[in-house]
Amino acid sequence: MRSGQLIAGRYRLVELIGAGGSGLVWLADDVVENRQVALKRPHSAEGAAVRAELEREAAVAARVRHPNAIRVFEVAGDGHDSWLVMEYFPARNLGVLMRERGHLEPDEVARIGAQVAAALAAIHGADVVHRDVTPNNILVGEDGTAKVTDYGISAHRAQTMTSSGKISGTAVYVSPEVANGSGAKASSDVFSLGASLFAAVEGEPPFGFGDPDMILARIRAGNRAPARRAGALGPVLEALLQPDRDARPTAVQARAMFEQLVAGEPIEPWTPPVPREPRRWRLFAGAATVVVVLLGLVVWSPWQTSAGQESAGGKKQGPLRTVLGDPRTADPCALLDPESYERFGPTVEDPAYGAFNRCDVLVNAGEDNELDIDLELLARVDPNVKPAPDAKVEVEKAEVDDDGGCDVTIILADLNRVDVNARPHGDHTADPCQVAQAAGDRAVELLPPKELTRRSKPFDAASLARIDGCSLVDRDALAKAIPGADPEPSVAFGRWTCDWSGRAATMSASVILTQNQTLTAADGQLVEMAGHHVFIEPGEDGDEECLALVVHRPVHTDSGDDIDEIAMVDVQGEEPMNRLCASARTIARSVAQHLPPVSP
Repeated sequence: MRSGQLIAGRYRLVELIGAGGSGLVWLADDVVENRQVALKRPHSAEGAAVRAELEREAAVAARVRHPNAIRVFEVAGDGHDSWLVMEYFPARNLGVLMRERGHLEPDEVARIGAQVAAALAAIHGADVVHRDVTPNNILVGEDGTAKVTDYGISAHRAQTMTSSGKISGTAVYVSPEVANGSGAKASSDVFSLGASLFAAVEGEPPFGFGDPDMILARIRAGNRAPARRAGALGPVLEALLQPDRDARPTAVQARAMFEQLVAGEPIEPWTPPVPREPRRWRLFAGAATVVVVLLGLVVWSPWQTSAGQESAGGKKQGPLRTVLGDPRTADPCALLDPESYERFGPTVEDPAYGAFNRCDVLVNAGEDNELDIDLELLARVDPNVKPAPDAKVEVEKAEVDDDGGCDVTIILADLNRVDVNARPHGDHTADPCQVAQAAGDRAVELLPPKELTRRSKPFDAASLARIDGCSLVDRDALAKAIPGADPEPSVAFGRWTCDWSGRAATMSASVILTQNQTLTAADGQLVEMAGHHVFIEPGEDGDEECLALVVHRPVHTDSGDDIDEIAMVDVQGEEPMNRLCASARTIARSVAQHLPPVSP
């Protein structure tokens, strides 16, 4: 693609004006209508399936006509090169404004809110739910005009979480019902608008930043930060962020509230029209995992093994009902087949390339054009959710992620998951989604009928993988380091990751048991704690994070590499860096004291 190129005999490319997880956006001249338009081209723009998704998005958007909603005109091109033709609106998105300015003033946010709420009222009036109302999808022009864009997720389906637990939308801004597995409705968009505007005026989303699973856990628990800068905007945000979706105002009511604020009229505290008992959430049968779609135009088409699977020998077998079994003995390498990826280049299997629940195959290992295929075993988000008695393995189509890689998620019958990722490095030319899909398909073929294959060689007795990460932090150290944190952590796969946060806490902490290349002075300030090397690594300017890497022991792997087993302490929050690092040191000292001794 280049400036001056003519698309579909009508749209002449002028300049690239945007790029992200959803694709590329070009400014173009419409030589037929004599106007400027914006052309969006997904990263994978070829094929009938991609064109069909774009046409669905265009069809959804065509139902909405409002001055504060970006118009979509048509899909141009053919199955080999498809483009979405949209209204050109010279603007920056709200996310960019937040990064540039830190936070916006309440009166400016109220004016933006009034316009976006008006657009949402029109969208909902057309029986459309946007499903991804975020700062990145709110455009703001120089004159203050605001418009909603990106209907990619709306085009997919009425249910926002699939039976595999895939959330459509950005985790930071989703509503409690979506985080809990319910389908998104118009009121879910209202909540997401409230969360976006909260972030704009406060400088941070209401449930903070960090690991997506942890953010969703905070949303489900209602651990929302209080508004400190919102002023008169506070009651409106409070109304939009009601945890019960039936207690929120409609988009029409929200618009009226914002317009009152803009006019300088006082806002009364919001009273829900019908008081309700707190909702008791019951997840869909398979709603147990979370994959975050950061920006629109990500395609998923779940297919199930209900029709039976081809085994490696070509023999048809019944629906797969594979379960995880003991997470600490399940072997992720058993689902990788290096020989089947050799068409992409020479392959090397590396079981110690990442965390204990992961196995990697490196293609062109050590070269400038390396490709990494990694497979991770992951737990369901909510251990209280029970699978349906007839649950079977499900597989999601490959999806582009924000780092240039591509993921395939396999949902086991017990709702635990297998994540297969392909990520090229340097000059490797392979399509990551083609690689991920191939590796995912092969992993399904290798699934045993009942339980995942156990490790042929268990972790040795001294391995960090045999330790419960949550037991390494005592309550006194936690209370000192993270005041207000809930002493009961959220726990991830194999209890190798544990997270502590709380409604009253201004920081959060994680302990992650993993393995990495041998640490050096470049990895932070070296200190000694209880006989362990600990590397303290403050975040860079603008980061709200400090790491403390506690070395448990050095390991010489079967593949001949020297690595370190480490307990990584990660402290995040809106506090000065010296405070974050002091808390990281406190927790790291507790970790070092509780690690078992290692024989020389």
